[in-house]
Amino acid sequence: MSTQEVGKYRQFFDVDEKYFPCIDDSAIEAGAPWENTYPHETFIELLKNVENMLGGSTKRSVWIHGAYGTGKSQCAHALKKILEVPEEELKAYWNQYEPLKNNADLLNKIIGHKERGIVTAYRYASGGITTPRDLYFAIQESVKKALESSPCVSYMGENTLKESVLAWIKEHKEIFDILLKKPEWVATFSQSTSDEVINTLEKSSDVKNLMDNIFKMADKEGITAMSLDGDKLKNWLKDVIKKNDIKIVLVWDEFSGFFKQNRNSLDEFQKIVALCQEAPFYFIVVTHQTESIINSEDSTWKVVQQRFHFSEISLPDNIAFNLIGHAFNVKPAALDMWNLCADDLNNRLSTSRAAVMKAARISDPITSGLDTNCKNIAKGLAAKGILVTTPIGNNKYAYGAAVLAGDQAKIDEVKKTIKQNSTTAKLVAEGKLETVLSLPPALKLRYEMNPGNGNLVSVTSADFTKKINELKDAPVGWHFLAVIAFAKNDDEAISLRKMIKEAAQNEEYENIVFIDALSTVLGEDDFDAYVDFAAMAQYYHDNPKLATENTIKAQQVLAVTWKNRIYSGSISC
Repeated sequence: MSTQEVGKYRQFFDVDEKYFPCIDDSAIEAGAPWENTYPHETFIELLKNVENMLGGSTKRSVWIHGAYGTGKSQCAHALKKILEVPEEELKAYWNQYEPLKNNADLLNKIIGHKERGIVTAYRYASGGITTPRDLYFAIQESVKKALESSPCVSYMGENTLKESVLAWIKEHKEIFDILLKKPEWVATFSQSTSDEVINTLEKSSDVKNLMDNIFKMADKEGITAMSLDGDKLKNWLKDVIKKNDIKIVLVWDEFSGFFKQNRNSLDEFQKIVALCQEAPFYFIVVTHQTESIINSEDSTWKVVQQRFHFSEISLPDNIAFNLIGHAFNVKPAALDMWNLCADDLNNRLSTSRAAVMKAARISDPITSGLDTNCKNIAKGLAAKGILVTTPIGNNKYAYGAAVLAGDQAKIDEVKKTIKQNSTTAKLVAEGKLETVLSLPPALKLRYEMNPGNGNLVSVTSADFTKKINELKDAPVGWHFLAVIAFAKNDDEAISLRKMIKEAAQNEEYENIVFIDALSTVLGEDDFDAYVDFAAMAQYYHDNPKLATENTIKAQQVLAVTWKNRIYSGSISC
């Protein structure tokens, strides 16, 4: 059947109709989707830079820039959502796209940061920011709004701002009493005198509304001494971060206007940005290309630049085809018909397809229906036991003839058994993960239970309690007792991290150092790869060469792939 006999492409494809030509604050309020953000190379690089920032490997914030139309705002919107959506939603997005699937370690690191508490604030446009005071209030307003909507925040920093307010009111009681008698403020304040305000501020645990009213009054009446300045803002942010044990990320899109309005007064701005040197407050700005904004000869600009890691968003020529490909989905009801006519269509388009690929510098084929059909046939033969699937790495498989009919079913049973028996402790031991921290000789003697071999005591969610109970009763001498924690998956990591937290607060275990390597779990993909290779090692037990090859590959998943990810990832004590 040819496509000429069928009709129009719309019979076969659904196209995502949730399209916003421009991402701004109104589009976000209207529910502009973020999940359709295609993870091209520069976006993934942005995510890596942000992860480095959150992980503490750099003391710089991130500056997103790029030419008009490259999707900077879409990337900023997606970044904000990645940092705040539930883990399941983030994983669903990650699994949509092959470039992200190939960066599973990045996903695990981001999830680890999110578990420790991140509050993400967002602001759009900055043309109205003409003074440092405008900047301070805009930052506080945006952060405060994010704090109020965050489930991991209980303290709003009232105490930090309260002290300076109290000092001013006590010193200017007569002025404050006069202001309170104005009709506007009589209707606003429940207190009628400065003494009543002072008493409430000093004795009440909830002064949020009162503080808001005081700042409104100060702003309206021009009381600049009570206004927010750079130091007060920094102290407030540090207080909020410390008391709630969180990190704060402020994403400010369309920030170019600020630099145009404040070219000669950037000192206060860079002071706020420098806060990330003292506390986990990160200021992510989004602008047009920096060449149009920055004066590289200006000494102040040089200081500002040193506070940021620059991430340029660009779109390669061939990215349009990836974007189009992910916008089109074959309708389930039309799938069979599409498979019938796809071969004919591809045959007639081979010449033009080759020309487009050459012009767009695309090296991967534009897949035909024939390729899909071949894969389906091979899968069908494997299901019948005529072929067996052999792992070749990177989640890819080769098909080969089964030695005996039904061998694939036997292999699947072996896989099932290996999965059931592969406890995290067994995987850790097989991968020799207890040696992931390379201790210098002096620390080896101090921390290890068996001096000289370099091994720390590994713990998992299944054996954690047993092992630390054994350690607490062990003779200490001049040794430090330490355990290092590993997890096979995210559920185990969450459970074990909770156990570590409880144990660390228990005086029984006060002499034990808990080392947390839980941000880098083995993960489903790598575990499946390990199981595949281990199963094939058993399948080829009569062929020593193939059995050995697959045994080595299984061990490499643990001792090389997982171990290296842990080594390069986030480890905390």
